[in-house]
Amino acid sequence: MFQLSYFDRYDSTLAAVGFMAVDTFFFLSGYVLSYSISGVKNARGMKAAAVIAIRRWYRLVLPLVFVAACLSLLPLFVTGPTTGLVYEKFYDDVRSYWWAFVFNIRNLYRVLSYGPSAHTWYISADYQMFLASLIVHQLASRTYLNMLTDVYMLPFYHAACYFGGCITFYAVQKYKNKKLSKGTVALLWAVAVGFGTACIAYRFEWTRGTKHSDLAKVSLALCDRIIWATALAALTFLCVTGRGGVVESMLSAAPLTVISRLSYGVYLIHFLFYFLSNNAERERKYSSVYNADYKKYKKGNLG
Repeated sequence: MFQLSYFDRYDSTLAAVGFMAVDTFFFLSGYVLSYSISGVKNARGMKAAAVIAIRRWYRLVLPLVFVAACLSLLPLFVTGPTTGLVYEKFYDDVRSYWWAFVFNIRNLYRVLSYGPSAHTWYISADYQMFLASLIVHQLASRTYLNMLTDVYMLPFYHAACYFGGCITFYAVQKYKNKKLSKGTVALLWAVAVGFGTACIAYRFEWTRGTKHSDLAKVSLALCDRIIWATALAALTFLCVTGRGGVVESMLSAAPLTVISRLSYGVYLIHFLFYFLSNNAERERKYSSVYNADYKKYKKGNLG
């Protein structure tokens, strides 16, 4: 009864939209990639591209290896009724597919989509789109960069946000010193707020379990991330060019800078924490929004 009543409430959409945070990270990764490359001399050379690719690889993989090494010691400290199943699945993934994690192709294997290493698909997807963007940058000419919108806005599920970040950087570079009318600024704010709110609000009918036509499902899969990327692009453009007002001041606050440096590490361990905390419990669990959502998500990932 609790879960049924919860998903009839409008605030239930906040839990569903939480998964959009992953695409926000993809967007930021694309933007930072373009920003970093723009500040590197001779970035179009093969040597520079190789250095950039290798640096990105070890910055993603080495923390993952460190977390895996720490997890191998957890059985000495964390035990529970079913924690052995979690450890066994983790050891099997590492023993049988270590190369998939090291070479960032883990998201190509369905067998790794379940268990404590399920969330590492993001690392592989991020690096693959990083390489794709880097290759395009090597092949592109200066005049071609003005046409990135026609190249990058492809209807792939997560690529739209990543490549949208790349496009946004070049838009900022081109228009940051140009004067924009109040109408244009107002339009950008309308896009940022309107599209962002739409991505959150329309999920209400989906979280309630309402049946939708195949056309609606296809339209959602096709446009969802593109709309979210557009909202992020408008907001990022406004903030970076000094037109973000209070929002810009909040996002530029010094405490958030410290937290942002911890975000990747938190992402690596959060899924493992959920699994172990749930499997180590020896008592009944209180029925809350957090626990209900976690139970539903776990069933979807473990079968």
